[in-house]
Amino acid sequence: MHVLWECMRAREVWLQSPISFVLDHGVGGDFMGWAYGVRRRTDSVTLGLFFALCWGLWSSRNQALFSNAIHSAAVIVQMVCDLMRDFERVHSNVSGIPVAHGIAKWRPLIGEILKVNFDGAMFMRQKVCGVGVVIRDLNCVPVAALSEQIPQWMESDCIEAIAAIKALDFATELGLTNIHL
Repeated sequence: MHVLWECMRAREVWLQSPISFVLDHGVGGDFMGWAYGVRRRTDSVTLGLFFALCWGLWSSRNQALFSNAIHSAAVIVQMVCDLMRDFERVHSNVSGIPVAHGIAKWRPLIGEILKVNFDGAMFMRQKVCGVGVVIRDLNCVPVAALSEQIPQWMESDCIEAIAAIKALDFATELGLTNIHL
């Protein structure tokens, strides 16, 4: 709980965030208790921001430990809020696409559905990342592709998330609505 609640940097992040009231709910040494307390007092959007800020604190701690990159509380809050805005923007663009729940199993494409594949890559020597997107038709023939360099270093989970966002943005820019990720 230290990295999320007790250390000075964590407190600065929460105080500079739009949800500083989470510091009022007490932790008692238990993250789940804290999260449940926040959940009982907020809506799903605020809860999402709470978890995103927790991730931002954890990610920043790892960058400080493993990459010697120290970020201010303002930078952490800004990064998380920017990611949340990007998520909301992409989510609003694909809100009409049905979401399947349950265990996912591979099935061949049927009809006019296009398959969107994406991946993120990290280039350690250059300290940059990149994303790639390939859109294929029913017969696996490439319809469109995108490759983009991200001029900063990110953790693997972040670059994968950025790749997913770029893939959805690319499909949206092409006017594609009948896609499968």
